[in-house]
Amino acid sequence: MKKIEEYINFICKNTRGTKKEIEELKQEMRSHLTQTVQELIADGKTEQESIELAIGRFGEKNQIQGELAKIFTFQKKLTKVILSFALIFFVLGISSAILDVMDNQRINISAPIFAEESNKISDVVKTNNLDLLDKTVRDLLSVTDNKITYVVLGKFPDKFDPKSLPFSNTTWPKYQGEIEYQYPENIQNVQKSGMIASGLTIMSGSEYKYYLEIGSKDYAISKKVPFAAIVGIGFCMLYWVLFGIWATINAYHTKRLNVAWEIIFFVLNVAGYLLHKIYYWFKVDRVA
Repeated sequence: MKKIEEYINFICKNTRGTKKEIEELKQEMRSHLTQTVQELIADGKTEQESIELAIGRFGEKNQIQGELAKIFTFQKKLTKVILSFALIFFVLGISSAILDVMDNQRINISAPIFAEESNKISDVVKTNNLDLLDKTVRDLLSVTDNKITYVVLGKFPDKFDPKSLPFSNTTWPKYQGEIEYQYPENIQNVQKSGMIASGLTIMSGSEYKYYLEIGSKDYAISKKVPFAAIVGIGFCMLYWVLFGIWATINAYHTKRLNVAWEIIFFVLNVAGYLLHKIYYWFKVDRVA
């Protein structure tokens, strides 16, 4: 059936696809046309008539060639776009994770310094010497790598009941007594950029005397939401889903897709896709 081969070769001549994809397409078309010819011969037609009718039913050559070219072009563009977005999200996810690790390392270095500075201030507060407190705070803030941003010392009323105190920076100084000391003076402006990381109640005997509030330069020390980590997880999830879709489309185009492989792609991701390629390399490609 030379005419059928010529017809198939003409249709696939300008089709954009891999050698394997084009060969599989040819085989499918050849099988369909051959079956149609055999059916027509069985109905009493000559082989030549059957071939002409089968080709006529299949479609006009130029039209089919154009449609195939569009399909393959769209498929290639779609898979490239999906893979590109998957890789972009992967890079963003990894970058966010690296930033989160660096942030945690910075916090691990900063936290002991902040704790040491806070302990110095609280020890001075217990002496009831505000001049010494002011000197201590100014000295600490003058250090280049200091970790505190402000200090506020409030005095509790006599016989203060701690149950009446909502421990929240938003209520300062309404519920926390009169301010005995604060540095710097524009404490409201500082609060906008600093986070409260230490709230200490200083007691005298059995009575509450002071509430000490110390601002930190490091947001994470005050239990901030791990924004970088959450964003990183979100990007990685988007990558995972898009890569699974990409792998599914590729497997579908090569007619090597079933539900089991879909599940494997979305569960194992890259490892699942490599497993798919290795499996068919041994099962089909290498045998052939």
